[in-house]
Amino acid sequence: MATKLKSNKKSGSNKKLPLNQSIPLGIQHVFAMFAGNITVPLIVAGVFGVTTGEKIFLIQMALFAAGVATIIQTVGYKDIGSRLPIIQGTSFAFIPIMLPFKAFGLGAIFTAAFIGGIFQMWIGKILRILAAT
Repeated sequence: MATKLKSNKKSGSNKKLPLNQSIPLGIQHVFAMFAGNITVPLIVAGVFGVTTGEKIFLIQMALFAAGVATIIQTVGYKDIGSRLPIIQGTSFAFIPIMLPFKAFGLGAIFTAAFIGGIFQMWIGKILRILAAT
Protein backbone atom coordinates (compact mmCIF):
# COMPACT_ATOMS: atom_id res chain seq x y z
CA MET A 1 0.00 0.00 0.00
CA ALA A 2 1.34 3.42 -0.93
CA THR A 3 1.92 5.90 1.83
CA LYS A 4 1.02 9.55 1.50
CA LEU A 5 3.79 12.06 1.89
CA LYS A 6 2.94 14.84 4.29
CA SER A 7 3.51 18.35 3.08
CA ASN A 8 6.28 19.79 5.19
CA LYS A 9 7.54 23.29 4.44
CA LYS A 10 10.86 22.60 6.17
CA SER A 11 12.05 19.81 3.90
CA GLY A 12 12.87 19.32 0.25
CA SER A 13 14.19 21.85 -2.22
CA ASN A 14 12.21 24.76 -0.75
CA LYS A 15 13.82 24.41 2.65
CA LYS A 16 15.21 27.65 4.07
CA LEU A 17 18.68 27.03 5.42
CA PRO A 18 20.03 28.77 8.51
CA LEU A 19 22.59 31.54 7.93
CA ASN A 20 25.52 29.41 9.14
CA GLN A 21 24.86 27.14 6.14
CA SER A 22 23.53 29.72 3.65
CA ILE A 23 26.53 32.08 3.81
CA PRO A 24 29.25 29.48 3.06
CA LEU A 25 27.14 27.98 0.26
CA GLY A 26 26.54 31.46 -1.19
CA ILE A 27 30.26 32.25 -1.10
CA GLN A 28 31.02 28.93 -2.79
CA HIS A 29 28.45 29.75 -5.48
CA VAL A 30 30.00 33.19 -6.11
CA PHE A 31 33.50 31.70 -6.41
CA ALA A 32 32.30 29.08 -8.90
CA MET A 33 30.47 31.71 -10.95
CA PHE A 34 33.38 34.14 -10.82
CA ALA A 35 35.92 31.58 -12.07
CA GLY A 36 33.72 30.55 -14.98
CA ASN A 37 32.99 34.14 -15.97
CA ILE A 38 36.57 35.41 -16.03
CA THR A 39 38.10 32.41 -17.80
CA VAL A 40 36.60 33.21 -21.21
CA PRO A 41 37.79 36.85 -21.30
CA LEU A 42 41.26 35.68 -20.25
CA ILE A 43 41.35 33.17 -23.12
CA VAL A 44 40.08 35.75 -25.61
CA ALA A 45 42.61 38.32 -24.38
CA GLY A 46 45.39 35.76 -24.71
CA VAL A 47 44.41 34.85 -28.27
CA PHE A 48 44.22 38.45 -29.45
CA GLY A 49 47.22 39.68 -27.46
CA VAL A 50 45.46 42.69 -25.96
CA THR A 51 46.99 45.08 -23.45
CA THR A 52 46.50 44.71 -19.70
CA GLY A 53 43.95 47.54 -19.66
CA GLU A 54 41.93 45.91 -22.43
CA LYS A 55 42.10 42.56 -20.62
CA ILE A 56 40.73 44.18 -17.46
CA PHE A 57 37.97 45.82 -19.51
CA LEU A 58 37.01 42.45 -21.07
CA ILE A 59 36.76 40.87 -17.61
CA GLN A 60 34.70 43.79 -16.27
CA MET A 61 32.28 43.66 -19.20
CA ALA A 62 31.89 39.89 -18.89
CA LEU A 63 31.03 40.23 -15.20
CA PHE A 64 28.70 43.17 -15.88
CA ALA A 65 26.85 41.34 -18.66
CA ALA A 66 26.57 38.22 -16.48
CA GLY A 67 25.13 40.33 -13.67
CA VAL A 68 22.55 42.02 -15.88
CA ALA A 69 21.56 38.69 -17.47
CA THR A 70 21.28 37.09 -14.02
CA ILE A 71 18.99 39.86 -12.79
CA ILE A 72 16.80 39.60 -15.89
CA GLN A 73 16.68 35.80 -15.58
CA THR A 74 15.95 35.84 -11.83
CA VAL A 75 13.53 38.78 -11.56
CA GLY A 76 12.08 38.60 -15.07
CA TYR A 77 10.63 41.24 -17.32
CA LYS A 78 7.29 40.62 -19.07
CA ASP A 79 7.75 37.23 -20.80
CA ILE A 80 11.54 37.22 -20.43
CA GLY A 81 13.30 35.28 -17.68
CA SER A 82 12.61 32.06 -15.85
CA ARG A 83 12.17 33.79 -12.47
CA LEU A 84 14.40 31.16 -10.88
CA PRO A 85 17.71 31.69 -9.04
CA ILE A 86 19.89 31.00 -12.08
CA ILE A 87 23.29 32.60 -12.60
CA GLN A 88 24.06 33.50 -16.20
CA GLY A 89 27.59 33.71 -17.46
CA THR A 90 29.96 33.56 -20.37
CA SER A 91 30.11 30.65 -22.78
CA PHE A 92 33.08 28.69 -24.03
CA ALA A 93 31.11 27.59 -27.11
CA PHE A 94 32.23 30.40 -29.41
CA ILE A 95 35.97 30.11 -28.70
CA PRO A 96 36.73 27.38 -31.31
CA ILE A 97 34.72 29.30 -33.91
CA MET A 98 36.44 32.58 -33.04
CA LEU A 99 40.02 31.32 -33.44
CA PRO A 100 40.10 31.12 -37.29
CA PHE A 101 38.84 34.71 -37.50
CA LYS A 102 41.66 36.11 -35.35
CA ALA A 103 43.03 38.03 -38.35
CA PHE A 104 39.88 40.19 -38.55
CA GLY A 105 40.34 41.52 -35.01
CA LEU A 106 38.39 41.59 -31.81
CA GLY A 107 35.91 44.21 -33.07
CA ALA A 108 34.85 41.96 -35.93
CA ILE A 109 34.33 39.05 -33.56
CA PHE A 110 32.15 41.14 -31.22
CA THR A 111 30.16 42.51 -34.16
CA ALA A 112 29.56 39.00 -35.48
CA ALA A 113 28.45 37.87 -32.01
CA PHE A 114 26.05 40.83 -31.77
CA ILE A 115 24.55 40.12 -35.19
CA GLY A 116 24.28 36.43 -34.28
CA GLY A 117 22.38 37.37 -31.10
CA ILE A 118 19.91 39.47 -33.08
CA PHE A 119 19.46 36.58 -35.52
CA GLN A 120 18.78 34.19 -32.62
CA MET A 121 16.11 36.53 -31.24
CA TRP A 122 14.49 36.66 -34.68
CA ILE A 123 14.54 32.85 -34.94
CA GLY A 124 12.97 32.66 -31.46
CA LYS A 125 10.09 34.91 -32.54
CA ILE A 126 9.54 32.83 -35.69
CA LEU A 127 9.52 29.60 -33.68
CA ARG A 128 7.06 31.08 -31.18
CA ILE A 129 4.70 32.00 -34.04
CA LEU A 130 5.06 28.54 -35.58
CA ALA A 131 4.45 26.85 -32.23
CA ALA A 132 1.24 28.83 -31.72
CA THR A 133 -0.23 27.66 -35.02
